[in-house]
Amino acid sequence: MLSSAPVGAGLAGLTNSPALVLAGFFVSGLGFAPGMAALQYGASRRTPPASAPLAFGWLVTAMMLGGSFGTLVSGLLVDTRGDGGAFAAATAVGLLSAVVPVVCRAVVADRAAPALSSEHSSRA
Repeated sequence: MLSSAPVGAGLAGLTNSPALVLAGFFVSGLGFAPGMAALQYGASRRTPPASAPLAFGWLVTAMMLGGSFGTLVSGLLVDTRGDGGAFAAATAVGLLSAVVPVVCRAVVADRAAPALSSEHSSRA
């Protein structure tokens, strides 16, 4: 579902048709709610209840800083490359944000595998 962002941004950037741009933005937004739910669930699951307000404060701060930086970069790209530059950047960042969690999960799983196998063998 999160891969909808680069697909939608790419679709919106490839056309001048207002209807297709709107459709691209719609597709791009489909991954927003599941992404937010996953972030909030992950933060709440990994945080002790007493620290939850602080954790969510940092989560929102990180999202706002990312949004602000993205706005800055997009504005510079529009000024130097036109709207196509901003759509290309949105597509690239969206693809990156879809790939990075998969790679990180694979790395974490590889690192956890030896510990899990030794844990299981010690129980036998």
